[in-house]
Amino acid sequence: MGHSVTFELRGSSVSMDVWDDGNTGSIELVSSKYKKRGLATQAMWKALEYADYLNLELVLEVHPFGEGLNRMDNAELKAWYMTFGFKLEGDNIMSRPCATQRSSE
Repeated sequence: MGHSVTFELRGSSVSMDVWDDGNTGSIELVSSKYKKRGLATQAMWKALEYADYLNLELVLEVHPFGEGLNRMDNAELKAWYMTFGFKLEGDNIMSRPCATQRSSE
């Protein structure tokens, strides 16, 4: 059976599920108490290091979050995920290849 893990950093967190197949993981939730300080970015890098250690392909569904000036719309959020190597698969689904696949590209 797969497992879940959360990476936290000063009010920010990234939750990941590792699937039963041992080859795939999904980013389930990215949150940050403080916006525009880079804390969610740092928590995401911690999660990605773990995914790379396990050689996982990652998938996620884009869901805008935040309110007012701190809200990220779909385009901003997709662009943010792309900085981590995620690619749009269709609609709001994005994926990031496993480490061995990225190193052979």
